[in-house]
Amino acid sequence: MNQIQHLECEIQEYKIELERHQNAIRNLNCRIDNAKRNLEDLKRKEILEKYKPQLEGYVDKYIDDKQVEYPFDPTKKLLTRATPHKDFNTILQLFKSLKEKGRLIYLYKIREPTSFMSDYSVSYISFIPE
Repeated sequence: MNQIQHLECEIQEYKIELERHQNAIRNLNCRIDNAKRNLEDLKRKEILEKYKPQLEGYVDKYIDDKQVEYPFDPTKKLLTRATPHKDFNTILQLFKSLKEKGRLIYLYKIREPTSFMSDYSVSYISFIPE
């Protein structure tokens, strides 16, 4: 094998090794994304559990955000995401008002205030039962 062929083979070997590493990086990025989703799900569930006693009588069902059905018929259902509230009591007052109007509430996320977001936020579906 002459020197040119030898170098061409070497380049091909490096390309194959590079592709293997790129696949490994993609695989690791997928694992990281899955772990982040699992962590977010766990945090969301912990927060819901924390507030469940206060929400008793207001929330008809706790759902996973993957259970949200699309498209929505706005005459029957109201999808609300990340509605900001200054404190948790305003969320309770909102839910009380919806219940007084005969609406069902399916809750799927509460976010507590953080260092960069000073409000609570709530995501839910509200609709008139058929």
